[in-house]
Amino acid sequence: MSMGESRQIPRCFPNGIDVICVSDHIVEPSTAWVINGQTGVMTYSGPTDLRLANGAQPQAQRTPNYLLATYLGLGTYGIGARAERTWHIPNTGGSGGEVKDDVTFSDPDGDGPDGTVMFSVKDGRLWTPQFPTDADFTGWAFFDGGFAAQFSSKADREFVQLFDLDGKPLSTKQIKGHLTGVAGNLITVLDARATSVYDLRGTKLLEISGNRSRHSYLVGTTLWVRETRVDEAPPVYRAYDMRSGAAGATCALDFFRSIGTDGRVIVQAPTDRSSPQWKLLAQAYDLTTCEVAWSIPRPPGSLGTVARLGDTLVQLSDDGTELISLVNR
Repeated sequence: MSMGESRQIPRCFPNGIDVICVSDHIVEPSTAWVINGQTGVMTYSGPTDLRLANGAQPQAQRTPNYLLATYLGLGTYGIGARAERTWHIPNTGGSGGEVKDDVTFSDPDGDGPDGTVMFSVKDGRLWTPQFPTDADFTGWAFFDGGFAAQFSSKADREFVQLFDLDGKPLSTKQIKGHLTGVAGNLITVLDARATSVYDLRGTKLLEISGNRSRHSYLVGTTLWVRETRVDEAPPVYRAYDMRSGAAGATCALDFFRSIGTDGRVIVQAPTDRSSPQWKLLAQAYDLTTCEVAWSIPRPPGSLGTVARLGDTLVQLSDDGTELISLVNR
């Protein structure tokens, strides 16, 4: 899909079945192109008040499936078929963090658990989760169909509890420790002795000794857990078979920076222009050998990028005017 001439590199965002690309001219009005992601037909090309530059308002905010706009002092907006602002949630600062199944959190009143609300980034619907009244809600991580919530009790005791996407408890079980993440439908919790991996029933499946946070990444039934510290390079991950709990080989790959996997390879796309990897648009690694499976070189002066939009990977052309799907659906 050609988008014509643009003086600034467009950034593209999923918005339901559409893809919205925005070129921010800083001083002049921004330009938007709206493309039907199923047919490739451009349905709108024209001005938008969405801005990309840091601090500019209203600020475009990406979520996995929908584009939002946050406006300082005004709140959060949905975005329509002509890149215009639609539904509005006042006095919010956007999604506030991770989004899953088009659901996230916002704290409109800024006063802790009593002011915590959940909302849909699809249509702006709001609701209040059923959290414990004797503890402060301090964080969350989503899994399919729900989320793990981090709480701190009045006695300074940290615990994790599991909820569905309506904010209703899956059980009353409280897992002692600090929530460090979710990989697939596995929850990782750090206590004074170890990082432990739990299933959605709160059953402990794996324990890795050491009192430090470890990023994890699930591919099929294999959980890749970081072995090295955050300040150590390159990052090294170890494979664990979650059917048996057995530890496997290590791999010197940064799973945290991956943009997708098909179960056989993991794909990475550099975003840092100063990185040695910037010479590539994308690179895939074989998860069996940890060796390079394929790569897309970056021509000199290219404006191209590779990113994940919804459930597919797309490439912005080298001249920044065309959007190409890299995945056949």
